[in-house]
Amino acid sequence: MEQRMMEGGVVASVPPVAPPTVKLKWAEHLTTSWLAEDCQAIALRDSTLVLYDRLLENKEVVVVAGPGCVMRGGPQLPDYEPEPPSPADQLSHVNALLASQAALARSTAAQPRFSALLHKRLIVLQRIYHALSRSFHQGARERDRALTGTSERGPSTDIQGGGVSLSANEALVELGVHTGLSLLFSILRLGWMNNSGGSLCSEVLGTAVAVVQALPPLSLAVESKLPRVGLASLSQLTTFLGETTKPSSPADPTGRKLSAELLLGLSLQRGSLRYLLEWVHMALSAATTAAEDSRDGTCISNNCLQEVMSSLAQSGEGFVGGMPGVSHPDGTVPLYHAALILMEKLSLLACEYARTCIGDSCDEVTENNESCDVYVWGSNSSHQLAEGTQDKILAPKLTHAFNSVQQVEAGQYCTFVVHKDGGISACGKGSYGRLGLGDSNNQASPRRLNLDTRIRRVSSSKGSDGHTIAHSTSGQVYTWGDGDYGKLGHGNNVTQKYPRLIAGPLTGKVVRWVSAGYRHSACVTQEGELYTWGEGDYGRLGHGDSTSRNVPTLVRDISGVGQVVCGSAHTLALSADSRTVWSFGSGDHGKLGHGDTAKVYRPRVIDALQGLTIRKLTTGTQVSFALAAHGQVWVWGTGPCLALGSTEATMLRPQPIEELAGLRIVDISAGDSHVMALTHESEVYAWGSNTMGQCGQGHTVSPIQQPKKVMGLDVAVHQISAGTTHSIAWTAIPTDRRVVSWHRPFCVDLQEGTFSLLRTFIELYCCFDDLEKPIKPFASLRDQEKFVLLCLQLLNTHLSLALTGGMTQAVLGSEASPLRELLFRLVDAKLPRAIEAGVCEGLSSPLLLPPLASRMSLLYCLLPKSPEDWGRLSRGQRLQLGILVVSLEDHSHVAALLGYGSPDDAPTLCHHTSTTLPRDLMHTLLANLRFHTEHQLNQILEEEKPGKKGLVKGKSATRYEGLKRRDSEAYKTREECLASGDSDSHKEETRDEGLASKDSEPHKPETSDENLENQECQAILPQASETPQKWSASSAGVDSSEEQGSSQDERDTARQYIDSRLGGTHPQHLLRLLSNLHSHLLAYCTHHQFEENSSSMRLLYEHLSELFEMCGALLSQTANLLASHPGLAHLIHDVVYRSVCGWVLAHVVYALLLFPARLVRPLLAPLRAILPILDSTNRTIASVTSFTDQEDVTSEVDTPTPDTVKSVGGGVVGRQWAWLLDVERACGLVVGRCLEGMLLGPPLTSKEVQSKPWLSMQLFSCGLAVVNISPEKVSTSIEHILSILECGKEVVVEALHNFATTYTQLATPLITVLESKSQVTLWMDEMACGEDWDTCEVKEDLLLDITTQLLLSTFLLQTGVSQTQLGVHYCNIMREIFRLVYHIRRRLVTLKTQETSGRT
Repeated sequence: MEQRMMEGGVVASVPPVAPPTVKLKWAEHLTTSWLAEDCQAIALRDSTLVLYDRLLENKEVVVVAGPGCVMRGGPQLPDYEPEPPSPADQLSHVNALLASQAALARSTAAQPRFSALLHKRLIVLQRIYHALSRSFHQGARERDRALTGTSERGPSTDIQGGGVSLSANEALVELGVHTGLSLLFSILRLGWMNNSGGSLCSEVLGTAVAVVQALPPLSLAVESKLPRVGLASLSQLTTFLGETTKPSSPADPTGRKLSAELLLGLSLQRGSLRYLLEWVHMALSAATTAAEDSRDGTCISNNCLQEVMSSLAQSGEGFVGGMPGVSHPDGTVPLYHAALILMEKLSLLACEYARTCIGDSCDEVTENNESCDVYVWGSNSSHQLAEGTQDKILAPKLTHAFNSVQQVEAGQYCTFVVHKDGGISACGKGSYGRLGLGDSNNQASPRRLNLDTRIRRVSSSKGSDGHTIAHSTSGQVYTWGDGDYGKLGHGNNVTQKYPRLIAGPLTGKVVRWVSAGYRHSACVTQEGELYTWGEGDYGRLGHGDSTSRNVPTLVRDISGVGQVVCGSAHTLALSADSRTVWSFGSGDHGKLGHGDTAKVYRPRVIDALQGLTIRKLTTGTQVSFALAAHGQVWVWGTGPCLALGSTEATMLRPQPIEELAGLRIVDISAGDSHVMALTHESEVYAWGSNTMGQCGQGHTVSPIQQPKKVMGLDVAVHQISAGTTHSIAWTAIPTDRRVVSWHRPFCVDLQEGTFSLLRTFIELYCCFDDLEKPIKPFASLRDQEKFVLLCLQLLNTHLSLALTGGMTQAVLGSEASPLRELLFRLVDAKLPRAIEAGVCEGLSSPLLLPPLASRMSLLYCLLPKSPEDWGRLSRGQRLQLGILVVSLEDHSHVAALLGYGSPDDAPTLCHHTSTTLPRDLMHTLLANLRFHTEHQLNQILEEEKPGKKGLVKGKSATRYEGLKRRDSEAYKTREECLASGDSDSHKEETRDEGLASKDSEPHKPETSDENLENQECQAILPQASETPQKWSASSAGVDSSEEQGSSQDERDTARQYIDSRLGGTHPQHLLRLLSNLHSHLLAYCTHHQFEENSSSMRLLYEHLSELFEMCGALLSQTANLLASHPGLAHLIHDVVYRSVCGWVLAHVVYALLLFPARLVRPLLAPLRAILPILDSTNRTIASVTSFTDQEDVTSEVDTPTPDTVKSVGGGVVGRQWAWLLDVERACGLVVGRCLEGMLLGPPLTSKEVQSKPWLSMQLFSCGLAVVNISPEKVSTSIEHILSILECGKEVVVEALHNFATTYTQLATPLITVLESKSQVTLWMDEMACGEDWDTCEVKEDLLLDITTQLLLSTFLLQTGVSQTQLGVHYCNIMREIFRLVYHIRRRLVTLKTQETSGRT
C-alpha cells in the first residue's frame, strides 16, 4: 500500500472498498496510543464507530466531497446513423456502457450501511497496522545498534582503588593495620581459649561497641570516601566478628554478645541493606547452631536493639512501630528474635520508600524536614550565586544563602529558588524586572517575591532581555520581566516587575508545565494542550506562520503533550506518553533534528527518536538534547555541547553521546552554551563553554569538549540547573519526576548481593512439609512463615523499584535464573496461602523473565500438544506457562518472534528456523484454543442437563455475564497499564483475568451447585487483593488470631484465589497472543505487499488455511448446538465470540480486504469452504432469534424478517450475533474479489508468463501492430549485414540466425524496431560515451546503427536477461552485453575500413 511522508504525519491510501471520500493522514504523535488498541474492536459495530470517531476527532481522517456518480443512462448514441458504426465506434460504445455499469455498481454497493461500516473498519484496521509497522517493523538500525551498544552501570561493590598501585608509605600503613588486627584477633581468641582473659576481651569489644555507637549516623556509608585500608580493615573485622558470634567459637557468652552488637553497629553505620541482611543471616545461623548443639543461644542487649530500632525509625518518613516485648529478664534478646524484629523493620521501611517512588505522591509538592545542601559555581557578576563578592567560582561551593530549597532555576544572570512551602526567592540581575521584586535593581542575596499562591515550578530564559514564567500547584501561570514580543502573554509588550497572572485563554485551564525561551514562552495544560506566545519568526510558535502572539495561543496541530521546552529560536515538545518528540522553529545547524536546516512552522515529529521513551528535553542556543528513560542522552545541533571533541561539529539528526554510554543519566540541564548531566550515582558531568568556570573544573579553559565530572561534589545530588553562565546543584528530592535510588539507607540496595541473600533466606526457610515442627531456629511455624513473608516482601519491593527505575535484568546479575527457578519450584510446594501469593507476585516481575529466545522455546515446550496434556501440567508449570504467555503479548516480543524487529532482538534458536517456530507456535495455539472452545461448548450442554437447567438460567447466566464483563474490563485495564508502565496494576489485572481459568480445566468439571458457588467466591476474592504491601506479615494474618479460626470454606476460597493467579493459561491469554501474531504478520504483509512465494506470505497462507478449516468445524458445531438448544443462544455467543471463530476470524477476514486479489487468491479454496458454513450458521441464528438486520433484509443469508420468524431468544440475543453476519458479508466480498480477476479467462501458461515481460518491453513492442511494412526491406537489410560479415564472424551470424529463427513473427516489423531508439539503446550509448569506448564517436551511420540494435536484441534474448535486470543498465550482465556489442561493432567498423581501403 503506497504511503508517502508529509510534514506532521503520513498520508495513506484509502482502502479500495468504497469511493475515496476521505483523506487519511496519520498523526505520528498518536501512534503510541493506537498500539494500545486491539484488532478485536473492529469485530463489533459500536466499537468500530467509536474508533472511527476518534480518527475524525484527531483529524487523522478528513471527510472530503466525493466525486459523486451522475448516471447518464449509459453512452449517448446518435439518433440517426446513415452508415453502420465502425468497429472502433462499437468498441467505444461498449467501453462506455461497461464504465457506466461499473460506476452504477460502485454507487449501489456503497449505499448500504454495511459498506460504509466496512470502509470504516478497514480504515481503523489500517491505522492499527500502521502503528505496529511504524513502531516495531521499521526501527532505525542505527538507533538499535546504539541502544545495543550501551551498558547499564550499576553500583559497584568492589573495594575502591583495587586496581591502583600503592605508594611505599601506603603499603607500610596497610601492612601495619592488617598485622595489628590479626595480632589483636589472635590475642582475643587465645584469651577465650585459656579462660584467663575473658574480662579483657570483653573490655576491648565493649570499648569498640561504645566507639561505634558514638559515631554520627551513617559515618561509614559513603565507601568512596573511605581509604583502601579502611575498607579492607572493615572486611577483616566483620569476618572475625561473624566467626566469634557462632556458639562453636571459643568466645564466652559475653564475648559473643558484644561481637554480635559490634557487628550490628558496624552494619548500621555502613547503612547498606546488604550488610544488615548479612547480620540477619549470621544471627539465624548462630541461633540454628545453638539449637542443634543444645547450647545457650547468643543474645544481644535490649538497649542495643532499641537504639538500632530508633535509628531505623529516624530514617523513615513515618513511624516505624514499636518493638514487641521479647527480651529476657536479664535485658537480652535472643538472636533469632532480634533478626526477626530487624527484618520486619527493614521490610516496612522498604515498603514505605517504595510507596513514595511507585505511587503518585510525586505529583504534589510536599513539605519535608530533610535539609537541602545547595552548591553553586560559575559567574557571579550580578550576584546570581549570592556569595557576596562578584568573583567567579570555579568549583562547586556549598552556599548557605539558599534555605528550605525544593527547586532552583538558574536563568540569565539570575537565580530563582522555589521553597518547600511554595514561595519564591530571587537574586542576581534585576534589569527589566526579571526578578519580580518590583524594581530593576540587582539583588545580592535571595529575597522573597510577593506571591499569595504556592508555586510548583519556575522557568527563566537563558538569553534575550530576561523574563520568567511560573505555575502554581493549582495550575495557574504567572509571568514577569521583559515584555517585548508579547512573551509575557498579557496581550501587550509591557514590562512586568511583579508576577502577574495570565488570564484570557488560560482561564479555567490547569497548567502542568511551563518554559521560557529567549523571546517566546510555552505551557502545557492538564489536558495535553500546548499553548505558545511571543516572537513568532522562524515558526517557533508552531502555528504555521511567523506571526507573533501576545496571548497564549493553542497549537492545534498536536495534542496529548506532556512537556515543552523553548530554546533560542526553536521549540521542542514531548508527548504525554513520552514516546513522541516534536520540534519546530529555526532549523539552523540542524537543531530541529530533521536532517536538514530548514525552518519548520508546524510541529513535526523527530523520526530518529521514535520508539524511545524520553524522560526530559532541554535546549541551548544552537543545540538540543533528549534524555531517554534508559539513561542515555541524545543530542543534535552544533557546537562543543555535542561532545564530539570539536567546536565546529554539526549533527543534523539525534545521536547518542558516546562519552556517556557507560553512565545512567537521570537528569540533564542546558544553559546558553554549556550543559550538565546527573547520573544515577549522584555524579554531575558538565561540558561546553567554560569561560566563567560554569563547568566546575577549577579553571576557565574553554570549551570543555567532552563530558567531565564536576569536581568537589561528594554528596547525594538529586537536581541540577544550568544558567547562562552559572550552574547549581542541590540535594532535595525532585517532585516532578520519580527517583529510584540504587541505595537507600537501611532499606534499599539494588545489587546482586542483596538478591543473593534474599534467595538464600527463601531457599533455607521456605519449607513447610511438616506442619507441626518448624525449621530451626524458629520457635513456631508462625515465626517461620512471618520471616519468609518478610523476605518475599523485600524481594518483590526491590523488583518493583528496579522496574520503576527503568533498570534491566542486569541489576540481578547472576541471580536472575536461580531466583526464577526457586520461585517456580515453590509454586508446586505445600505452602501457606500468603506465601503462595508472595511467590506468584515475585514471578510476575518482568525482571525474572528468561531471555526472549529461551521464552519462545520454553513456551513451545510447555504448551500442551493434546487435550490430555493439560491435566498433566503441575501448578508450577501452569503458572510458568501463564507468565510466559502474558509476557509474550508485548508487541516488541511478537515482532522479534516473527523476525520483523531489531536483529538484536530476534530469537536465535538451535532447533527452529525463523519461520518454523512461529508456524509451530501458532499451530499449537490453534489446537489448544479449539480444545478450550469445544470444552466450553460441551460444558454448557452439561449444565443444561436435568437438575441443572434452572441453574443455567440463574447463577450460571449471571456468572457468564460477570465473567464477560470482567474480561472486558480486565483487558482494558491491562492495555492501560502496559501503556503507562504500571507493572503493579498489570499484575493485579493478570490475577483478575485468570478468574475463569477453572472453566477451562478439563480435569475439574463443574458437577454441583457448590462448585458454582465456589467459583463465584473465587471471582470475588481477588477484587480485594492489593499490591505486595497488602499481603505483608501484618495483613496476611500471620500474627492474627483469626487465622486459627478460619473456616474450611475460607481455606477453599483462598486456594481458588491462588489458582486464579495461574490466569495466564486462560484461553483468553492464548487468544490474545495468537491475535498479536496475526496483527504483526498481517501488518507486515500489507505494508510490504510481498509476492506469493515470500516467507511471510507462505506462513500466512499455511496458517490461515488451518484457521479457516478449524473455524468452519467450530461454527458447524455452533450451528448444531443452536438448533438443538436455542435457549442457550446467549451463552453460546459468549463462548464463540471469545474464540478463534469469533473476533479473531473477523479480524483476519477484514484484513484480507486490504490485500490485492492476487495475494488472496491462494486462500480461495478455504474461503469458499467456510462461506457456506457462515451462511448456514447465520440462518440458524435467524431461525432461533428474532433478529434481522434492519438495514438490508435481502442480505447474503436471506435473513428472515420478524414477521416470518417467531421470537425465541429475543431481539437482544439476536443482535449479539450481528458481527457474524458482517463477517459473512466480508468473506463473500473477499471471494468475489478473487473471482473477479479469474473471470477474465484462463491463467497464462508458463511460456506466456515468460514471454510477457519481453513483449511488454519498449525494445520489442514498438511496431508490432504495423502490418504494412515490406518484408523485402527486412530481408535486404539482413542480407546486407551478412555480406559485411563474410570475413568469418560466425558467432554473430549464428546469433542473427537464432534470433530470426526464434522470433519469426518479428521479421515483418523488425525494421521498425531497429529504427526506433529504445531506452536500452540510449543507456548503452550513454555508457559507451562515458567510458570512451571505440566507435562511440561514429554517428549517423544507419547501417551500423541497425547492426548494433540487431546485436543488442539478439544478446538480450540469448542471455535471458530478466525484466528487473533490464531496468538496471549498470548491473554486471547489462554491462557485459553492452561491451560485447561494442566489441563486435568495433570489428565491423574495422572490417568496413579495411574493405574501403582495399578498394581504394
